[in-house]
Amino acid sequence: MKNLKKPLLFFTYLFSLTCFSQEFYMLGNEPAIITKTELNDKISSFNKRAKTLKRKSHDLIINYKIIDTIKRNDSLIYKAVHTFNYVSNKSEKIYLLENKKLPELNLKDINAKKVTLKSLNNKVTFINLWFTKCFPCVKEIPLLNILQKKYNTKVNFLAITYNSKKEVNNFLKKKKFNFKHIINAKKYINESLGIGTYPKIIIVDSNNIIKYIGDGIPPEYDYIKKSMKKFKEKDLLYLEKVIDRLL
Repeated sequence: MKNLKKPLLFFTYLFSLTCFSQEFYMLGNEPAIITKTELNDKISSFNKRAKTLKRKSHDLIINYKIIDTIKRNDSLIYKAVHTFNYVSNKSEKIYLLENKKLPELNLKDINAKKVTLKSLNNKVTFINLWFTKCFPCVKEIPLLNILQKKYNTKVNFLAITYNSKKEVNNFLKKKKFNFKHIINAKKYINESLGIGTYPKIIIVDSNNIIKYIGDGIPPEYDYIKKSMKKFKEKDLLYLEKVIDRLL
């Protein structure tokens, strides 16, 4: 009888492992419990939709991450949320600078004050490259102002343009743009950064390393409509995540 106990315990253990080997998933706020295959199908579907949203500089890659595990009867249920990553798809010179040091600044702001890397004071810096006649640039300024208001002095906010002092001052009389304005920067924009299209956003960490480069404010996923927001519904969420990671 003693000889039978060990095999019996062993098979009981194997049976228990089998019972609890059933794995299911819940994605986002959806109440449905799905299989791993169904989860992968959903993520694949999201990425197909994301491909229809044309972006000049970055492709949006959607995935998921597990945030919790629930044990229910004979199953394990993993709670997952979407993750979003923007992957550079450009050969434009500026994109070769990602994860490299921002080229040395030797520029002047609209008040004739010199701006250098040292003057950034080892702070996270948000750079907007624009010009006064650029419609997409102007369209996103209200959202840029919201971003500036949120982070205030925690982050440097620079607007760099090739426009003259007179052109920028005339623009600011008509429209509020709450960044520090750096003017007459055509050589820096074209040669040091290699910008070809506008607007551009560069986010630099406290060591002056470029951590993000993109064309304007990126769109976000609409959980209610279960689709990508149209570009006109610009959202600051992704840029806020980038900044928050660097602070």
